[in-house]
Amino acid sequence: MSAAHRHAKQLLTGEIGGKRALRALMQRVALQLPYFDALRWLGWWSRQPAVANRLYAEERDLFYRFVGDIGSPVESWEQRFRTNLFANCIGQCMSTVIVRQEGIFPDRLTAWSHSHYRFARTLAEEAQLRPGGDSARLIAFTGLEHLAEASTAGNGLILVTYHGAVTFIASPLLTLYGGIGSIQVVSAQRAWKAAVRQSSADRSEVAERWQAVKASELLAARRHLSDRGAIQFVIDGLSSAHDGVDRTIFGYAHRIVAGLSSLAKATNSPVLPLMNTIDPSGQVGMEFYPRFRLPAPAAREDEWLASMADQCALFLQASWRQAPESLSWAPSGGTICCQTWISPEERIGN
Repeated sequence: MSAAHRHAKQLLTGEIGGKRALRALMQRVALQLPYFDALRWLGWWSRQPAVANRLYAEERDLFYRFVGDIGSPVESWEQRFRTNLFANCIGQCMSTVIVRQEGIFPDRLTAWSHSHYRFARTLAEEAQLRPGGDSARLIAFTGLEHLAEASTAGNGLILVTYHGAVTFIASPLLTLYGGIGSIQVVSAQRAWKAAVRQSSADRSEVAERWQAVKASELLAARRHLSDRGAIQFVIDGLSSAHDGVDRTIFGYAHRIVAGLSSLAKATNSPVLPLMNTIDPSGQVGMEFYPRFRLPAPAAREDEWLASMADQCALFLQASWRQAPESLSWAPSGGTICCQTWISPEERIGN
């Protein structure tokens, strides 16, 4: 760690210039370290005043604006942002691991174990050693009674969540520790990226392909639920380009997609909200909320959509108010929680 600290001090004194270069070098150091050493390094990094006040000043200002809007006490803003910065640095490291992963693997933990980044390999080693033993260093669960109740329904399980800073880490850990088997993720943003990869530069072709990818993902999710599997539906950060209805969350219009309600209606699967957080020590927290109340099976599609949208809005309001520091950053440099300040045209590709 001493070498890492020396490297950081050089960065903060301006020996190497440029925000992008400094952030990249921070990540490069972390990826070369064992996972828990990387957490200590990133924790130290995120506590430095110059990091928050200069290197991430734009993100800090957006975050302060958001927590001010939701009514967080002013005295909590600085600590919440440090935790948010810490969490997003971890998330961005894991995003790099995933983007640069070579080969096809059956699950994310297996992929981590084959990564050329020490950060990911040692996380996989730690995770696979923990089941049945002392897992407290990696993960803590809250609301397991809600998970147990939903899991007894026998119709698969739909987990509703948002783009958290540590979602890339939390989801595989839930598969390992939660006792619910493999989890299939449904994300409109991920479908957009797949459509971009599969299409030419023509925007109309990308949009058409996007609809096809989303439909394919929903069909696969329906089959998985019919086999009593679990899916994770990511519901936040969506623009008006998505099919669905708008709900007002903290004073801003937010689109709730129709795919969630159509899946729940078709399979009668319980819908269970899940919030992922991380504390300053690096322990991932997973809190299960009470499951949604499903409309009558014979209710119309629009009634199902309205019910799901109302309950999603209440969940996002409650979880973001409880832990705004858990939110992830968009590629544009803002935070997912602040996407309502970005136009749909800017957001559509994020």
